[in-house]
Amino acid sequence: MRIEILCRYTKKVLYTAETEDIKTAVEAAVKAGAYLRGAYLVGAYLRGAYLRGAYLVGADLDGANLVGANLVGANLAGAKNYKNSHQVFFELVRRLDSKKITPAEWSIIGVLTIHLPCWHAITKRWGKKILPLFKKVAESGFDEYYKEYLDVLAGKDGG
Repeated sequence: MRIEILCRYTKKVLYTAETEDIKTAVEAAVKAGAYLRGAYLVGAYLRGAYLRGAYLVGADLDGANLVGANLVGANLAGAKNYKNSHQVFFELVRRLDSKKITPAEWSIIGVLTIHLPCWHAITKRWGKKILPLFKKVAESGFDEYYKEYLDVLAGKDGG
């Protein structure tokens, strides 16, 4: 099947592959060194995808299943709609200065890694105690988790 990965801004074809599914097409694009700047990956099933070093600047990841995806070294600058992706969060935390993460935050990261909870489960377990961790990620240029969590705390989002 012919699969085209489109730019979410211009609808220009960024990469074309003859594959069975979008996951294989995205992995092929990454392996080929294709720049997926602004890629429209909304709802893509990318579970376990090897995206190490992928150029995903400005990619729209809304609803993309990235469970188990390898995002080490992926350029995620300007990525959008990643707020429900645990894998993006873990990659962004991995990039933080580990000396600035408190023991309590390391504990939270460990639980998040194992249980992959929803926003309301996070609220119930940690309340405002997790805000400093989300703020550190926001200060690195990725503020969707922080903003979403503030909305959840305020009761503005179904989470």
